[in-house]
Amino acid sequence: MPLKKHYTTAVIISNEPISERYFCMTVECKILATDAAPGQFIMIECGKDAFLKRPMGISDANDATGTISFIYQICGTGTRALAEQKIGRELKIIGPLGNKFLVHKNAQSLALVGGGTGIGPLLFCAKKFYTDYPNIALYGFIGARTKNILCGIDEMRGFTKETHITTDDDSYGQKGVATDALFSFLEKKSVDQIISCGPTTMMKKTAEIATQRAIPCHVSLEEYMACGFGACLGCPCEIKNEGYKMICLDGPVFDAEKVVW
Repeated sequence: MPLKKHYTTAVIISNEPISERYFCMTVECKILATDAAPGQFIMIECGKDAFLKRPMGISDANDATGTISFIYQICGTGTRALAEQKIGRELKIIGPLGNKFLVHKNAQSLALVGGGTGIGPLLFCAKKFYTDYPNIALYGFIGARTKNILCGIDEMRGFTKETHITTDDDSYGQKGVATDALFSFLEKKSVDQIISCGPTTMMKKTAEIATQRAIPCHVSLEEYMACGFGACLGCPCEIKNEGYKMICLDGPVFDAEKVVW
C-alpha cells in the first residue's frame, strides 16, 4: 500500500551538475526526509515555465539533516527550468509517493541494475539495504551510452561488494549495456534477487534474464505523470492477469515477471 504523502514546500540546498546533462538537487524538507523509503518518488514544481510538477525518484533521504536528493536529466522545459533554480528557492512538492523496494524473503545477495536517472532510486536502495541488511551482498550494474553521462559510480561502489560499469561506446568500463554485464556475472555467480530501474528496454531485458534463471526481480517503472497519485489516469501499465495499473498509485515498483512489456 502507498505510504502517506505530504503537500508541502522544500528549500533548495544544492543544485549541481554531476555529469553531462545530469543534475542532482538536494532540498530541505524534514517531513519528507523522515518518511521517504527507497523506490518512492516526489512530484516537484520546476519553475514558472513548467505548469505541471515533474516526478523525481528519490536518490537519498537524510533524517538527520532533514534533506532529500534526486537525480534528473535535462530533457525538456520542466527539467531545464529546474536546472536554473537557485539555492534558497522554495518549491512546492508532493511526496513521498508510490510503493518501495523490499528485500525478498531469505535473500542473501542482490543485484542492482540501472541506467540514466534510474541510478537515483538504486543509490537510495543500496544505501538503505547496506545499512539495514549488512549480511546481504550487494552487486551494482550501471550502464550509460558514454563516459560523459555516467553518474553515481562512486556512491554505488561505496555500498556494493562489486560494481560493474558498461558504456555503449567502450569509453569506460566494459563495452556494452548493463544487462550484458549482469548476464556475464550470472554465468559465474548467482544472486537471490534483482532490482532494476532505468530505461524500459534495459528493465525488460533484466526481467528476461531474471525469468530465465528463476530469480525474483522487481522493476521501478517510469512514465510521464501529471498528478502522481492516480487522479489523472495518465500513467497506466498492463499487469498480467490484473489488467491495467497506475504506475504512480500501484507502483512504481512492480514484480518484473508480471509486467506486460
